[in-house]
Amino acid sequence: MPMMEAIRHQMMTLFQERRQSENDADLIVSNVAKRIQLAKVNLACHCRYLASSNTLYEVLSMRTNTQYVVDFEKRTCSCRAWQELDIPCHYAIAVMIGRNRDPEHYVHRFFTLAVFRATYSGTIAPPETGNFTKPLDTNENRNI
Repeated sequence: MPMMEAIRHQMMTLFQERRQSENDADLIVSNVAKRIQLAKVNLACHCRYLASSNTLYEVLSMRTNTQYVVDFEKRTCSCRAWQELDIPCHYAIAVMIGRNRDPEHYVHRFFTLAVFRATYSGTIAPPETGNFTKPLDTNENRNI
């Protein structure tokens, strides 16, 4: 029976850790986390960088032999992906890995679980119409 008690204790510990991680507002949504992980594993390893300052880096893609400028202060890259998506591109991730920085800390707050949950926390009211048996008429009551 002591073995069963140890397993039960371990399961409860894992459950509590998972529950705590679900409440962590700084966690990012899973599809963004997967995107960052794929960039780390498949793309960032093909990049080399050179520091111009504490926040400015020149990154060379070994796959395309093209140079990019990453600016951590402005959160930009000359490939423009970081600015457009608010998720670090793999050129920026290559520098982050080399500098022991966590790429998830550079993702826009919009992609955190707290914001995701807040988006769907309210109710969505159906349109007010008297007859629910027919589809809504988009031209009806148009005062614009």
